[in-house]
Order: sequence, then C-alpha cells, then structure tokens
Amino acid sequence: MHRTHDGDVEVELSDLQKPVSRGARSTGATSVFSLLRPLLPSAVYSRVRAEAAPDVTQSPTPDESTSGDEAKAKDTLDVARLVRSLVRGVLQRLSNLRSIQSQPPRKQATILTILLAVLVVLCYSLVRLIVYHPPPQPRPVLLPWEVAEITSPPRTFSVVVQHESASHRLTKAQRVRVIVKPGDLVRLEYSQLPSWTLRVITASCTACLDNGTYITAVAGVPEDVMGGDNKKQKRYAPLPVFATTSAPLGLMGPLLFAMASVTDDVDVAAELRRWPWVTRSYAQLRDGAGGGAPRHLIVMGIPSTDQPMRYPLRDVQRATWMTYREVARAENDFTGALLPLYVLAAAERDKRRDSGTLDMDQLTPTVGEYVVASAQRRGTTIVPADYEQRRVVLREGWRDVPRSDAAVWESPCAAVKASVVRAGSVTATSSPLVQLSSALALPVMPAFTAAARYICHASTALWQEALRHRNSVWIDMLTDRKPTSGKTMGMGISWGMPTEVGMSQKVVTWLNYAYTAFPDVPYIMKGDDDTYLKVPQYLSDLRYARGGVDRARNLTAEIPHGGVVPVTEAVHDDEECFYRIACHYTSDTVYGNGVGYTLDRRLIQASMNPFDQSNAVLLRLLTMPYNSSLDKAYLSLTMQFEDVLVGKQVRDHAEAVQNTCPRRRVCYLWDKRSRAHQVLRPPRTSVTWASMLEHYGMPAIPYYLHYFHKKEFRVAAEAKVALAHGANISDVEANATAHMQDWVRSQVPSTLVGLGSELDVDWVRGAERVAYIVAEEDEVAVYDVRYQFRQRRGAECNYETII
Repeated sequence: MHRTHDGDVEVELSDLQKPVSRGARSTGATSVFSLLRPLLPSAVYSRVRAEAAPDVTQSPTPDESTSGDEAKAKDTLDVARLVRSLVRGVLQRLSNLRSIQSQPPRKQATILTILLAVLVVLCYSLVRLIVYHPPPQPRPVLLPWEVAEITSPPRTFSVVVQHESASHRLTKAQRVRVIVKPGDLVRLEYSQLPSWTLRVITASCTACLDNGTYITAVAGVPEDVMGGDNKKQKRYAPLPVFATTSAPLGLMGPLLFAMASVTDDVDVAAELRRWPWVTRSYAQLRDGAGGGAPRHLIVMGIPSTDQPMRYPLRDVQRATWMTYREVARAENDFTGALLPLYVLAAAERDKRRDSGTLDMDQLTPTVGEYVVASAQRRGTTIVPADYEQRRVVLREGWRDVPRSDAAVWESPCAAVKASVVRAGSVTATSSPLVQLSSALALPVMPAFTAAARYICHASTALWQEALRHRNSVWIDMLTDRKPTSGKTMGMGISWGMPTEVGMSQKVVTWLNYAYTAFPDVPYIMKGDDDTYLKVPQYLSDLRYARGGVDRARNLTAEIPHGGVVPVTEAVHDDEECFYRIACHYTSDTVYGNGVGYTLDRRLIQASMNPFDQSNAVLLRLLTMPYNSSLDKAYLSLTMQFEDVLVGKQVRDHAEAVQNTCPRRRVCYLWDKRSRAHQVLRPPRTSVTWASMLEHYGMPAIPYYLHYFHKKEFRVAAEAKVALAHGANISDVEANATAHMQDWVRSQVPSTLVGLGSELDVDWVRGAERVAYIVAEEDEVAVYDVRYQFRQRRGAECNYETII
C-alpha cells in the first residue's frame, strides 16, 4: 500500500523493500475490501465480502505459472464482483428510504454517512479499475546489441590507450585473423575501445568513483612497452586509461561528443568554444580542481525526453526561470551559481521506425583497420599506411527543418559513408576526434572511439536544440521506454516499470557524472522538466544553511547586491552534509520528492559509488538495457521509484556517510509543502509568496508562475494600502489574477497547452509575509525564511522551514 508523507501525517510503502515473486500480487478488490472494513457494520461487511468473493473452485489462485495478463484479468474480475455487490447493497438501502426516515435523527445521519462512504468507495473502485488495469502493452522492442548486452557477461570498464601496445589488446583469435586474413571484416569489441565520452581515468584521483578500474586496465600491459627509463619506472609510470562504454562514465557525456563520435558534419572545433562548461570540466579533471573558488554552487541535472510533448516544457523553462541572473546558460557564457543541464537519451520508437535506423556497429573498426591506425599514430610504416573508416552522413538542410515539419522528428542521420585515411593526413583539423583530443589536451589521441550507438535514434529537433542551447548531456541507452501504465503527462501514477527503471538509470548515472565532471561543485541537484524554480530564493537559502541555520540571516550577503555577487566557497572540512528535499517517507527511508532534491557531493561519494562492492547489482542494472525478466532485481533496489532509490542508498550506506561526512551524519534540509508543491494535480497547494519549487505538468503554467513571483510583493504592498481604505480582499485578488491572465495571453502562443488554466493563487491571503529584499535584475522578493531543528524518525539531523 503506497502511503506518502506530508506535514505530520506519515504514511508507508509497506512492501517496497520486499522481493516480489512472480506469483505474488495485490488485487484491486483486496485493497478496496481493506478500505470497507472500518466503514461498514460488521454484518454488512461480511455479507458484501462473501458476495464478492471469487469461487475458488472455478478460479484458482495464480501460481508461478500464471502470466501477468491473467493476474490482471483476475483482479478485474474481483473488482467487478465487488462493484456489483456494492451497487446491489446501495440500491437495497435506497429502496428502504421510508424506513430510514422513520429512524431517530442520529441514526438517520449514521446510515446516510455509511451509504455515502459506500458510494465514495464505489467511485474509487471504478477509478482503480480503469487507471491501474490498462490493456496489455507490447513488450519493448530490443535492438540487436541490446540483446547481446543482456545475454553477455560483464565487460571491462576501462582500457589502456597506448599505440605501442595496441596489438597486445587484441585477443589471440583477432591476432591470428590479422596475419592469416588481413582483409577480414572481423570488428573489435566495444570493450576494446575507449568510450566516446573520452573519460580519462587516473590512479591518483582518490576521490574519483572509478579510479579502481585503472589497476584492472594496466594489469595486462607488458612492461617493455610501459614508459620510464628503468624497470621500477616502467612498472609504476602512469598510463593513459579511458572508460569504456561498459562503465557509467562511458555512457554519459556532453551531447556534442556523442555527435562527434559518429559524424564529421558538425564543426566540433567551432562548437566546443561555445560549450565552455565542457572545456573547463576536462581541464579540472586533467589539472586538478585547484584552490580557487568553484564556478558553480549547484549543478542541476534535468531528465527529459526526445518526444514532441516535452520540447515545449524545456522551451518555457529556458524562457522563464532559467533567465534568472545566477543561472549559467549560453547567453552569459555559462557563468552563474546554478548550472542546469538536460539529461537526454533515445526514446523508444515503434518497430517500423526502429528498423530504419542506421546500424552504428558499422562504425566500429575492423581488427586490421585498428592495427593500421595505431601504427599511423605512432609513426610506424611496417604495415600498410592507409586504412578505411566509416562515418555517418547527415541529411542535407537538417539544421533548418522547422518544428512544424514532421521531418524534424526523424533522425538527421542519412547514411554511413566509407573513406580512406591516408598516411600523414592526420592533422590538427582532420577529424572531430583529433580536434577534441587537442582541445581537451588528452594524454593520448585514440585511434578510434566506440561510437554513441543511440545518437542517430535522436530526432533532428534534439540535435538542433543541443547545438542551439549547448546545455545537454547524453546517456547512450534507450532509457525512455514507452509507458505501460496508461499514464499521461500530469497524472500522479507510475509510468510503468520499463519507464521508471530508465529514469533511475538516468538519475544515478547523472549523479555519478556530475560528481566526477565538476570536482569542486559543492552540491548536485536532480530536477524535472515540468518544475519552476525560484532561483534567487533557492540559492539564498542554501548559502544561509551552509553558514549555520541557528544564526540570523543576512539577505544582502546571500544574493547579488550592490554590484557584489556572492563568492561560491568550496566544501569546508567541518560543513554539514546537506540533503535538501521536499520530504517524503517510506516505512524506514527519508527521501526527497522527485520534482527536485539536492545532495552534498560527499553523500554521492559515500552512497552512489557504483564500483563499491555493496553496489555490485546496481552497477550491472545501471549499464544494461531494461529486461523484464530482471523485475525482481529492479524492485529489490527500488528502481521503480528513482527518488526513493536515492534516499534508500543514502540510508543503506550510513557507515560510509559517517566516514565521509565530518559530522558523521546526513543532515536533511526540508522545504515543506508551502514552499515545494504541486500546482495543478492533487495534493494541490495554493501558490503564495512562500512558493519556491512548483510542479505543474503543462507548458503554459511557468509563465503564470514567473509573472506571479515578479509581481506578488508589489501587489501585496499596494493591497495593504487599499485594504486600509476599505477595499475588498476578494476584489484585490481577482484584479491581480486578471492582470496575470492578460499578460500571459499576450506573451505566449494561443495553442500552448495550459493557457487559460485557473491556478490557486493567493496574492494577499495566506501566511503573513516575513521580511524580504528585492533581488537586483531579477526583480523578485527573497524572503527571510528560517529553518528550525525538528526530530524525525530516521533523521538524526533534520531542519525544516518554519512556514
């Protein structure tokens, strides 16, 4: 039974941690009966329960051989029996209306209350029947390499890239092929090539999560090809080691790099100058974070999808809250305390469209091509000097296809074209890989990288968006499966196991990526593409909390003021490990609602390391395609709820948290419902001056929220005077809302979903305002909101907002 937590009401997900067998199930009828028991007199309950009970001689309980569809059908039958018996009971009661009227008033009220409760449960049953028992959905279509990934054993996570020892990394069978059949088309395995992400692994990075894979990679390198002048130096000299696509950091990287791994039709050298957050990241990884101030206080990952309905959501975020002064974006050269990046992947298409997608395995070099290319890199002419490579050619005019053209939702990849690489033709501008190697100052330029297999599954619209805004990272997995639950955007139910597991894969990989790619950023955040964040308030609160929540606030020091921008400080040795959340509970886990939560980087180090022995199962499930036969394993890790999964990882690694955090604990910074809430769907909360993180689900809504936050404090000040002169508060509220509606209609297309929606907005009503200052340039009020310590089950350190 799924229970949530809000305020002081705690509800549990009682069987979230229990392994689920194939035969185990929870029927809709059983859950409704459990609701009926406290509502009906015992005699009535027993009769209704007996009438609705299935005939066990006709319908045996599903066992291990019962399919999921059969179990769903039986659930539906049970609910149907229950509904029939309830309807019969209600009709019988209503037919005895005269007898009810003859009863004493108190008894009449009791009987009518029971009848009302029965009707409510009846409606609830019908909703459950319709929403939670959708028609059977087809299983996800698996591509050939996905089948291979599922059935193959775990592969190597890292590989040495050293042209002198290239032949030593071939298998015995591959070496024989080169000698016996030089023109053979046997290709290298992906695990033998560095990933397209160009993630360099060093043994010296003790804070890195994947540094242990360095030892594995160099273990098989012969000493005679290692660097150094003597045997000891050869043994310990550092070698260039790169992540493979079997590792989490070999699956996620800048979307520009995914493009560069397959095609020469994108000017990587020119583009890379417009992605400064990427070049700074690789410079830090190469040279160390250094002692300077971090460029960002928070790096925020926003999972989104390559589907037409999600594009307007990203557009309006960029047009509204991402315009706040301290948001790092292309327009300000990615400077600012908050750097938001969209986390994108390939979306599952129908089988017909998948069958027309290019096979990226064609780009993988043959054994012969690999040997020749490596010889070219080291300047050896013992073997033939030329080799062939294959690259993707993009469709002509793909950059200019408008959103109104159906072709924009097709891949920009047109065909695979072969070309010959001549000896001596490798120059500083000869290929994207050469350009990236030079710009990033890689320790060695690989001869080849493993291509991003799914990037040609992405739409033309996504390629256009990535090159226009330059704030996207790519996870090279098919994480965005079609929903199997019947859910549509804005509904408060699950998308189904395949989709939810994909979200967990995205989120955990993002946390690992951000922790590594931004080694000095204190906080890492997960957001949503349908949330609004009042950035000045969020940053101000976090800066205040870092200095100690028991002190008075100095708002002018927490936001840009008087021309002075607060300096972002690195993590202090004695600083609390904050986990900032809109709090929810399971039976024994505190976690942040998925619309937005932030973790101190040390919590990720302690709890999210996929190479930690305790996370061996998580590592395997993170890096392989969704497989329905592994549902039990997904459930054991709570991968059907990404936000619960993160909270559970923090809880389950309490000892590591104690050893990593200076105060030996995680400290929850809890923004209550008045600050972080739903705007449209239940449980719905009014938008007020205190609102800061709002979840909406329709692309027009952020425009209303943006207007509200820019105007609410002025409306309140004017209303104070008007009310003192006898104005009606309802008229004040209605007038302000009408102005908001007029402004939004004048700014957005009339076809935008959600335009004209009626929001619960309190301009004047609600909790009394606290002191505030107006943020310069942003023109929004930043309030003096305080946190207080409060003891909570499962949370030794817990600070909650007072409002």
